[in-house]
Parts: sequence; C-alpha cells; structure tokens
Amino acid sequence: MQEQSAEHDSTEQNAEKWISLIRQYSDLKELNSCIINELITKILVGDKRRVNGEKVQSIEIHYRFIGNLTDGGMEQVNKKSS
Repeated sequence: MQEQSAEHDSTEQNAEKWISLIRQYSDLKELNSCIINELITKILVGDKRRVNGEKVQSIEIHYRFIGNLTDGGMEQVNKKSS
C-alpha cells in the first residue's frame, strides 16, 4: 500500500514537472534542437515496411517526466506510396 502511494506521488510530481516545462512553450513559433532535447528523452524509429501497398513506419516518442503517450506502444505513421 505504501509503495503504491509513493508511486502515485512520483507520477503526480512528474506530471507537475511536465506541465511546468511545457507551459514555457505555450506560444511556440519555431521548434529547434534545444527545445526538442528539453522535452524529449528518446525517439524510437522502426523499420519501414509495406502494408496494403503503403509505406508504414513505427515511431515511439518518450517525453521527459511522462514517458510515451501512446496506449498500445508504437504509433503508426503512414507515408504515401512511391
């Protein structure tokens, strides 16, 4: 029970840190590498493959303090067929 409470507190603190960080960029006009490095801890890019004649590539973005926002893991990014 105590472990769950500590985990909840940590999650809440991380959410508050993320909100504080992202508020700095509420009026963002241009994205640059400094901002990306401050907001994102890692980006995982999967192999390209064809699904139903379209190029598909998975991308997973891990944000600072809150992790990956996708529910089922990797998001699918479709690209136009060549």
